[in-house]
Formats: sequence, C-alpha cells, structure tokens
Amino acid sequence: MLVTIAGRRWTPHEPPGQGCLHKLGDPNNETVTMLVYGCLALCALVLILMVYRYDMYDKEPWYMLVLALALGMLACVAIGNVEDYLFFEFDSFFKGDYPLEKQALIVGVCEELIKLLAVAV
Repeated sequence: MLVTIAGRRWTPHEPPGQGCLHKLGDPNNETVTMLVYGCLALCALVLILMVYRYDMYDKEPWYMLVLALALGMLACVAIGNVEDYLFFEFDSFFKGDYPLEKQALIVGVCEELIKLLAVAV
C-alpha cells in the first residue's frame, strides 16, 4: 500500500497504529512521561520566577513559592489517583454514548473540587 504525505509516496513498514507516533503516545513509555512532567515542572518554575520578579511591594519568601509548587504537584498526583479510581469504579457509566465527554466531566469536577479545597483550607 502506498501512502502520500506532503507530496512524497512511501510504503509503511509497520501496520497502522504500530509506528513511531503510536509508541510516543503510549502511556507506559517512561521517556514521554518524564518529558511531560519535566515540561510541567519547568513551566511551574517559570511562573514562580515571574511571581517573584514582578511582585514589587510585598514579596513572598522564596521557600513559600517552592512550597506552593511542591503542594501543587502533590495535589496533581492525588487527584490523578482519585480520577483513576472513579474511572475504574464507574466503568459502566463510560460505556455507551459520549464516553469521552463523560470522562471530561469527571476530570473537570475533580480538579475544580481540589482547587476549591486548596482555597477553602
């Protein structure tokens, strides 16, 4: 079977879904997982530096900003485990019509509740 991409024709050596992109999207690929977490940590660090740089009058101590970063990361891990549990427990709820929308509903509710908990406490 010939495939045309960007005007070039080639024959794929692997069946569909088994190529390089499929391997990168594999949730069990540790390299991709660490790359994602590294990018998230870098973004958080940049935000911390922005807050520290542009807060001119009442600067927070740097260790409080690092503590906020660490607690945010722990909250992400905790809420991810809660979401995984809910996905497993309500597996029958996700079958049928609109399964992706139902998962997005669960994720949205869980993440907004953890934000509310962080503000309320």
